[in-house]
Amino acid sequence: MMNVDRHFASGPPEASDDVPGGSGRFNVLLTEDRPRPDEYWSRQLPRLLEPQGVVTHLASTGRQALDLAENLPIHAAVIDMGTPMGEDSSKGADAFSGEPAGAWLMQLFQRLPNRPPVVIVHSRTYSQREADRVLRDALRLGAFSVLNKPIELEQLLRVFRRLLDRQYHGFWPEG
Repeated sequence: MMNVDRHFASGPPEASDDVPGGSGRFNVLLTEDRPRPDEYWSRQLPRLLEPQGVVTHLASTGRQALDLAENLPIHAAVIDMGTPMGEDSSKGADAFSGEPAGAWLMQLFQRLPNRPPVVIVHSRTYSQREADRVLRDALRLGAFSVLNKPIELEQLLRVFRRLLDRQYHGFWPEG
């Protein structure tokens, strides 16, 4: 069974015929590099966006994100480049293993039929050369935007507004 958090401030939305599972009119996939406290942006963002009809799906591994992308219409994604590929079952549910899944997820989203815009979250870079490499790689992979940690919630909300304006011409996507 997949362990993915769906965030609703006031309970799940009603099911509709055009969106499988009643997943909402705008689905956002969020990934994290590790479990985070309630004060972290990935836990606060769903509470702010849900009244607007946005449903966030929080995946803690690349494999969970893949499952969501295969089963739901994803309209936008915020991918933490440090998201682990999967859980290490030999060490229990809290242990993560393998290479970070961020670049793999970016390539996956490039191949999806609807190609949702992706915002990359990256650890703060310490040199201009490293910052240039991260930006170049993100653009090559088709990222809409790149944000460095620590993320300010207001900054992410501005990126979402630009994303909605540019990708969806200021309107919610249909179905």
